[in-house]
Amino acid sequence: MFKQIAFYLRYAARNLARSARWTAFAVFCIAAGVAAVVALRSLGLAIGDSLLENARAQNHGDIRLQFGASGGFSFGVSTDEGSSFSAAQLAQVSTWAAENGAQWTAYIDQGNAQITRVDQVSAGRPQFVSLLLIDPASFPPTDPVRLLQPAGARLNDAFGAAHSIVISQNLATQQGIAVGDSVRVSGTEQPFTVTGIAPTEAEAGIGNLFAAFFGFAYLPLSDAAIINLPDPQPNSVALTLPAGSSAERIDQAAAELFRAVAAGTADSRSVNLPSYTTITELIDRNTTISDILGRFIVVMGLGALLIGGVGIINTMLVMVGRRTAEIAALKTFGLKGRQVAAMFLSEALLLGVMGSIVGVALGLLLSGVVNQYGEAFLQQRLPVRLYPEAVLFGLALGLVVTLVFGVLPVLTAIKVRPAIILRPNETALPAAGCLTSGFT
Repeated sequence: MFKQIAFYLRYAARNLARSARWTAFAVFCIAAGVAAVVALRSLGLAIGDSLLENARAQNHGDIRLQFGASGGFSFGVSTDEGSSFSAAQLAQVSTWAAENGAQWTAYIDQGNAQITRVDQVSAGRPQFVSLLLIDPASFPPTDPVRLLQPAGARLNDAFGAAHSIVISQNLATQQGIAVGDSVRVSGTEQPFTVTGIAPTEAEAGIGNLFAAFFGFAYLPLSDAAIINLPDPQPNSVALTLPAGSSAERIDQAAAELFRAVAAGTADSRSVNLPSYTTITELIDRNTTISDILGRFIVVMGLGALLIGGVGIINTMLVMVGRRTAEIAALKTFGLKGRQVAAMFLSEALLLGVMGSIVGVALGLLLSGVVNQYGEAFLQQRLPVRLYPEAVLFGLALGLVVTLVFGVLPVLTAIKVRPAIILRPNETALPAAGCLTSGFT
C-alpha cells in the first residue's frame, strides 16, 4: 500500500514539474485564496483580542451605571426628569465606594455635539461628536489617559486653565485643529482652548462607533452649566474595584451598588433608576460580537478561495486534456479507473499542499496590511500576533478546496477509454459522470 502511495506521489510530482507553467498558475490560485483566508481570519482574531483586552477601558471601569443610551449610537442626553444622578444618589455611590475600597467618577456622556474652530468659515462635514464632561481629578478610574499632544501628558494635566477642551486625534485631523486653537462647542458662544489631543482609541470602538467616525471631546464637568445642557448633572458613574476582584465579586458588587443607588432615589427628584454594565457582561457581549465579525470576515475570505478553485479546475482539465493519450496507454497496461483517479488526486493533493504553504506565508505578510484597515475602521489598536488557528484554518481549507475542485478533472480522466490510443488526434475530452464512472 505504501509503495503504491509513494508511486502515485512520485508520478504526480513528475507530471507537475513537466507542466510547470500550469502548475505555477494553479499554485497561485490556491495561494491567493489561502492568503486571503489567513489574513482575514487573523484580522477577526485580532479584533476579538482587542475587544476583550480593552473591555475594562471601554467600560471606564469594572462597573458602569448609566441613564439612557448615551454614547455609542445615542443622539444626546435624555431630557426626561430623573435622567441623571441626584446628589443623594451620588452620595450613596461615594459611601459605597469608600466602604469597599473602590475608585469612582461621575461624568456626563452626551452625543450629537458640534465642535468647530472659531475661525471656521465653511460649513464643513456633518458632525456627531461624543462629548464627555468629566471630573479631571478622578476620570477615568482605570489607567490614566495619555495624550498624544502634549506627548505623554495625562488627561487631568490638560485642564489647568479655564475653558479648556481636549479633543480626539481623528476630530483634530478632520477639522484641522491643533493644540492652542480656539473652538466653539454647540450650545454655547463661549470659546474653548484646545489644550490636548487624546488618542482616538481612548473612547472609540465597537461600543462607540460615533466616536470612531466623528471623534469625541473631553470638557471639565464644571463647564456643564455654560453649554446649556438639558440636565447639567452626571448621567454616568464608573467604578473600579480593588485589583484581583473576581468576576463573581464584580457582579455581586454591581448588585449591591444598584441597591444603594435605589436607596438614594427616595426623597429626591429622580424618578428613574440607572442601568448598569459590568466588565464580565461586556466581555461576554464583546465575545459574541467578535464571533459574528470573525465568521463574516471568514466568509469573505472563502469567496476568494472559491474563486481560486475555478483556476484549479481549469488547470487540471488542461492537464487531463493534454495527457489523454498517456491515460489511455496507462489503462491499456492494466491500470484501473480508481488507480488513475488516485494519480490525479495525488496531483491535486500536491497542488493543495504547495499552494497552501505559499498562501499561508503570503497571508501572514498580508495580515499586517489588513490589520491597518481594521484599525482605521474601529479606531482601535489591533495586536500583531501569529495566530496558529488562522494558519491551520488556511492550510485545511486550502487542501479541502483543492481536493473538492479536483474531483471533476479526476472524473474526466477516469472516463478516458483505452481506444483513444488508436486515435491520437482526437482532442475532445469525455464527459464526466459521477454515476457512470464509479471509479472503476
